[in-house]
Amino acid sequence: MKKLILILAFLMPMVAFAQEEDTRPKVGLVLAGGGAKAAAHIGALKEIEKAGIKVDYITGASFGAVVGALYAAGYSAAELEEFFLSQEWLLLFAWEEIDVGESWKDVAKSVFSLLNGQSDKNDAEPFGLLKAEQVEDLIGQMLSARGVHLMQDFKIPFRCVATELNTLEEIDIRYGAAKRAIRASMSYPGLFKPIKTSTGKTLVDGGMLNNLPVDLCVDMGADVIIAVDLQQGEDNAYDFFIGRSGLLKWSKTRPDIMTHRKNVKRADVYINPNLAEYNVTSFTHDACSKMLREGENEARKFQKQLQQIGQDKK
Repeated sequence: MKKLILILAFLMPMVAFAQEEDTRPKVGLVLAGGGAKAAAHIGALKEIEKAGIKVDYITGASFGAVVGALYAAGYSAAELEEFFLSQEWLLLFAWEEIDVGESWKDVAKSVFSLLNGQSDKNDAEPFGLLKAEQVEDLIGQMLSARGVHLMQDFKIPFRCVATELNTLEEIDIRYGAAKRAIRASMSYPGLFKPIKTSTGKTLVDGGMLNNLPVDLCVDMGADVIIAVDLQQGEDNAYDFFIGRSGLLKWSKTRPDIMTHRKNVKRADVYINPNLAEYNVTSFTHDACSKMLREGENEARKFQKQLQQIGQDKK
């Protein structure tokens, strides 16, 4: 009996602590897509860390999925800053070698299918101007170094979005190979080859439908949402290519705009740095450095709210 009392006396504080931990608000971090502009995410992360915030869930789209995944794997904002600014991104995104003389018909067919929102039904190689294999391998190496291979391996639960090209359906990626999921989420249509899955889906950039996946983070269980948005107003970065060249069904309905409006309203802290002078291809060291600082400066404007969230987590 005495032993039982001693065991209970030992366990009660632990149970009370666990119950207290469960009642604390869960913080979700949402990182939008925007190519090179994702450098601003890292600046915002530096301020989030300074506020002492422990992030419980992370969602991302496109290059926001790249930064979000690395952070969810355990890399700090300082490590991400060093990584992002040390890469020669434009060299990593090498041009695909296309033999126009031999394959111009296949290329023309792929482009036509892309513009009409359909992938090639005859299993021809999906079209893309730039290679992404080197970036996929680089991300895979960094994730592996932190023990992350599958989507279930992240230290902080992480999910990202992609778009099924044939049906224009949003795909919530929560299982499978992590580097492949991120590669799918960042497959900017026309620039990078889509990802073909074993189930026959053709996946392209998630930002086409949900560039700020706040709803996904809420679904994971987040009570408080910190969203870092790279869009400037309602001018989605994907207008730069897609909206001017095709994907007819998508460009007529623009489902991304309504989703974006709803998700902005659901964010408790909405960080939207001014990146109007940059675009998705601004991968120079100087531009990335300036965008990173812009993200840091914009997040600093929410210092009180961030510090309060940090206090609530203690």
